[in-house]
Amino acid sequence: MQTIFRERRRSSIVTALFCIAAGAVLVAFPQDAVRWICMALGALLLAAGVFNVISYLRGGRLRSAFSFDLVVGIVLAVIGLWLLLRPNSVVALVQYVFGAFILIHGLLQLQAAFAVRGGIIPVLMAALPIGLGIVILLDPFSSLAALVVLIGIVLIYNGVVDLYLIFRLSRAAAKVEAAFEEAAAEKDALENVQFTETPEDPSGE
Repeated sequence: MQTIFRERRRSSIVTALFCIAAGAVLVAFPQDAVRWICMALGALLLAAGVFNVISYLRGGRLRSAFSFDLVVGIVLAVIGLWLLLRPNSVVALVQYVFGAFILIHGLLQLQAAFAVRGGIIPVLMAALPIGLGIVILLDPFSSLAALVVLIGIVLIYNGVVDLYLIFRLSRAAAKVEAAFEEAAAEKDALENVQFTETPEDPSGE
């Protein structure tokens, strides 16, 4: 259980740092960042598609079992190539992708905030991204640059809140673990006392 918790905590910290870094890039380069993201995503999808196609071609007699890899590989390669060649054509979708991500992430943060039982402050901190995610989806801004800057600020805020909640959850988990260890130690001590105080058999056997 402790190993699983450490792995989850490590992955959550990496995700939080990635959000902060991505948000900083969006705030610093609002005009070009979305295009760069689309091109990077296109390169990743193209590489994944090519890998799937190669896996199918190297399947030999087992190609029929990997036919799904061929279909998925072709679809991913085509989408990736499209994103690389025409990144501006999907810029409008970024608003909905980031808005949905921030909204869902905010709901997960809200769940974690209730779990730490730290009062109203963590709940309010986690609830704010939910409202901002809705704002991003509705897009009340007149320019894409302003929307991208807001997305970047929210991503940075999300990352900071994640790190705060991870810290609170880690402290809570440490207290629970310490309580379990203390209870186990008291149980062992009580069993030892009972064992030493067991009366002798009066028959002498």
